[in-house]
Amino acid sequence: MKPILSLLKNLCTLTSRFKQKKLSILIYHRVLNEPDFMNPWEVDKRIFSWQMELLAKYFNVLSLDEALQRLENNTLPARSVCITFDDGYADNCENALPILLANNLKATFFIATDFLDGGRMWNDTITETVRNLNEAKLDLTKLGYGIFDIETTEQKSNAASNIISKVKHLSPSERTRHVAYIAEQCDGLPDNLMMTTRQLIKLRDAAMEIGGHTRSHPILASLDIDSASEEIAENKKILETKLNKKIRFFAF
Repeated sequence: MKPILSLLKNLCTLTSRFKQKKLSILIYHRVLNEPDFMNPWEVDKRIFSWQMELLAKYFNVLSLDEALQRLENNTLPARSVCITFDDGYADNCENALPILLANNLKATFFIATDFLDGGRMWNDTITETVRNLNEAKLDLTKLGYGIFDIETTEQKSNAASNIISKVKHLSPSERTRHVAYIAEQCDGLPDNLMMTTRQLIKLRDAAMEIGGHTRSHPILASLDIDSASEEIAENKKILETKLNKKIRFFAF
């Protein structure tokens, strides 16, 4: 904790010397209940809590709307930070929201609408399949990926990361087919990883900003213009219908 406090103090001193004010944007995806060997890059509640306490103490945490307005009119305060979340995981509401409110902080949540109310992102399907398999090996030679050792937690984590990197840049239809085949190797995958509409409304009612993040989370650059437009426009329409509020921001 002390080295991190020292680092933040040094950062505050350094950034205050810049004549042109800087805006930093923090990007989170999940806030877990506890550390997870299958998602070692994600923060848990304990880590997120002290991070938010330090931000509240040493930085000017702004809503995205205020930050952009002040950036444009050159009134941005020193050490300005925005907090954002991508995708729409349920733990954003369950774990992150209470910590944000306890520190009087605002954040923007970018939501991929196809996964609300019981959906699951394709990468999480891979992760949870590998996590829940009891076999020592996962044979994906039918997909051209080879055979993966998954006997230990480290092997499971490495295998999931490896498979995700192979699947990520496939065309949407091919990716769906490959992920479906992988999911067939395991029963009982979770259906509560992503937010419900009720949780989404809870974020809105807590004065958090909700932004768009496409419907199905594709790589937009890989789509034709009509498909990309549909992903963006329908995502906005669905969110505005659910929230009864205009959506002002989009992250891709």
